[in-house]
Amino acid sequence: MGFQLGLPVLAFREEGVLADGVLEQGVMASYMPEVSLDSDIESFLVSPEWRQLINRFEADVRELRRIRGIPSLLRVRSA
Repeated sequence: MGFQLGLPVLAFREEGVLADGVLEQGVMASYMPEVSLDSDIESFLVSPEWRQLINRFEADVRELRRIRGIPSLLRVRSA
């Protein structure tokens, strides 16, 4: 699992799903929104909450790449 490897994880918990294990708030050290699949998902994807969440995820991915490099290039260099 990406979380165990130290990779950034973007997760959502569906409304009504038990917040246990990795779905428990604070376990993955990032905000995990609760979403309803019955509501209009488009309105969520244009909300400030979504923009903040996706911007944070993008920043985490870029920082990991800066620190660890590009995996495909690392494999080529070692061959």
